[in-house]
Amino acid sequence: MLKTGQGRCITRGMVSRGWRAPAAKVGLPESSGWHDLRHFHASKLIAGGSSPRAVTSRLGHKDPTGTLRTYEHLWPDDDGRMRDTTDGLVVLPDAA
Repeated sequence: MLKTGQGRCITRGMVSRGWRAPAAKVGLPESSGWHDLRHFHASKLIAGGSSPRAVTSRLGHKDPTGTLRTYEHLWPDDDGRMRDTTDGLVVLPDAA
């Protein structure tokens, strides 16, 4: 549990109150919350090339299953890279 400088436990309400002013300053809707920042952070990590294992660790998830369930759509598709890697490995003789 995180604590303040005075040793008090940081509560969800404290975080929400701390979030309101900066969120309003940058024009975020009042309904946005701290969890939105967490999703934004995860999406930036993925866009920057971080692996599922690294994002899992950063977010504090138990294992990559939950991370992938939530953010799988953000990782790039590997079809093109796999195709390029295996293209030309098998060459068939010309049918004459």
